[in-house]
Amino acid sequence: PAAGPFAIVGASDFDPETDGGNNEENPDAVAKAFDGDPATYWETLRYKNRPTLGGLKPGVGVVLDLGEKRTVTSVDLTLSADNPNDPTSVELRVPKGSKPSTRTEADWKVVGSDKAAKGTVTIDLKTPTETQYVLVYFTSLPPTDNGYKARLHEVVVR
Repeated sequence: PAAGPFAIVGASDFDPETDGGNNEENPDAVAKAFDGDPATYWETLRYKNRPTLGGLKPGVGVVLDLGEKRTVTSVDLTLSADNPNDPTSVELRVPKGSKPSTRTEADWKVVGSDKAAKGTVTIDLKTPTETQYVLVYFTSLPPTDNGYKARLHEVVVR
């Protein structure tokens, strides 16, 4: 049986300058991704030209703090797009070290992914992983008016 869900005690946006970002991917809305209200959400900025964040960076996301190390086996995501049939490519990552890095995505190890996530999805980790931090990392976004962006309504870590 699935364990958890684990409490999320804090979170921050993830958009490192080293990767082409500006360290600001809607930080004021991050808490909406785990507030228990599926009507609210955190969303990426709008990117133009290509679903792969306009070709400007490898991805953006949200770092979740579980407060202490937990054995994580899966993460439930509730996503939305202007057209519900349009997929979002998302990865689950954990820090390569003991602390979360905001320097670059290369400091995080991919432990699960869904290249065509739609609606509510469960992403199982390749193997159960002990970690305090989980990065929900978007690498390709669904189309929206005049560009591409993803919305994360709820995240549950198990």
